[in-house]
Amino acid sequence: MTFAPPAVRFAGQQSYTLQEDQVCLQAELTPASATAAAPLALQLWAMRDDNQAICIKLAELPVLPHNGDAGGLIPVQGYAPLSLPAGHDTYRLSLLIVSTGAAEPVVHDRVDFPQPTVFDLPQLSGPVRIGFGNQEIRLLLPGVFNPRASGSLSGSLSVALWALSQPYQGGAFTGVQLGEHALGQVGGQSALEEQLVTWPLPLPLAGDWVLTVMLREWTSAGYLTRDFQTLPGGLPEVAEASAALPVTAGVEAAPVPVLAAAPVQEPAKAEPATLKVSVNTASMEALAAVKGVGTKLAAAIVAGRPYAVMTDLLRVRGMGEKLLARLRKVLGL
Repeated sequence: MTFAPPAVRFAGQQSYTLQEDQVCLQAELTPASATAAAPLALQLWAMRDDNQAICIKLAELPVLPHNGDAGGLIPVQGYAPLSLPAGHDTYRLSLLIVSTGAAEPVVHDRVDFPQPTVFDLPQLSGPVRIGFGNQEIRLLLPGVFNPRASGSLSGSLSVALWALSQPYQGGAFTGVQLGEHALGQVGGQSALEEQLVTWPLPLPLAGDWVLTVMLREWTSAGYLTRDFQTLPGGLPEVAEASAALPVTAGVEAAPVPVLAAAPVQEPAKAEPATLKVSVNTASMEALAAVKGVGTKLAAAIVAGRPYAVMTDLLRVRGMGEKLLARLRKVLGL
């Protein structure tokens, strides 16, 4: 992003109002030259208090074409989707006027809001503890708290354990999902109690990986990460390494195919590891590629998310008990 002599400036009042997964932006602009740059947009950015190198774009609202003269005010107001950073750090927010038509966005003006902001997101209420034994991963969750106003019910929550190629900073990530567990919903100013979650220990992974726990919430934009913790150490050595787990790219607000971790092979009686496509997080294209699903049923599955148990799929039009029984080998939560 570059700065240039402004074609448009802020004038009058500027404000923002956060409303869970959307924000109302309001500003008054004035042309600084005879020809205002187009297309323009208002962008809301957050800078972390303890690390100003971490800047995250939260929202963007297009500015409609206008015919204002050099002295007139251009009122801009509207709602935009809000992409909040995971965790509960403190941020300072800024509103920018940006030209978005060029190869690199150009900033014309900026206003900083001085008040510190902590976003009201579901959060892990303490440190997560992890242990290994009996060919399984044991995750002791400390509980989950919803800091929103009383009566504000969260979306469906889930917790996932990932082995990431780099420490998680929010936004897109690359790694291997080792397990996921549905937690349900929690009301504002309420909490879920601590619980023990177990998953099969995965096959060995080549290279160095960062174990990360992510708390995810279902929203109108799909599952979004609301809180996370980086865990110390790595995965223990596992005998009988006969296959490698696939590396999956993850992005916020645009779920991609997620392959569940393959179970460890037991001596003699082990069955081949099966990679399952998640009905809650996989893209429609990934679901449609599964034999027996197809495009129409995949679209219906996506529209009916989220699912707490596999039998919830029976409410999807086109899914019957016999088909679900066949798909259980390749689909999972």
